[in-house]
Amino acid sequence: MAIVFWSQSTLSLPGSQVSLDISANSLAKIALYYQNIPLTGNEFDFSLPVNASTGKFDKTSGLFHLVGNIEQAEIMFAGREFILNKTDEGGGVINLTGNFIFDKKTYSVTQKLRLPVLEQISQATSENGFRINFSSQLLAEKYSQGHYANTFTLLITPVS
Repeated sequence: MAIVFWSQSTLSLPGSQVSLDISANSLAKIALYYQNIPLTGNEFDFSLPVNASTGKFDKTSGLFHLVGNIEQAEIMFAGREFILNKTDEGGGVINLTGNFIFDKKTYSVTQKLRLPVLEQISQATSENGFRINFSSQLLAEKYSQGHYANTFTLLITPVS
């Protein structure tokens, strides 16, 4: 805020004026909710079990929602390759495919997906939320026994 005063020290002149230049800048704020609870911190555990019907490492999340002071945002995962690296001896990788599920359609996690941003979590429905699915490209039995892990970053960008 800038305040400008114009006057002379001892004389009061007709036409003396005070100009106030007032401004405010509201920044976009978005919070990510999972199952109607805000995510805190920078990590979210997403372990992939073996799916009994497909035989692959596979999991679809519950509902995520975006809540904030804007109308829309775009989401996507950073990077183009989704690989779990073997963390114990012997090496190896599990190649993954990833998808967002929104409005009963699937979208690659490497492409931007525009989503609504809710004003309050009480507005959350299955229609305005999204899910994430990761699945191994091969059957789980094709990978050597061991522990595999990696970290992937979800980018959330406000849309004005």
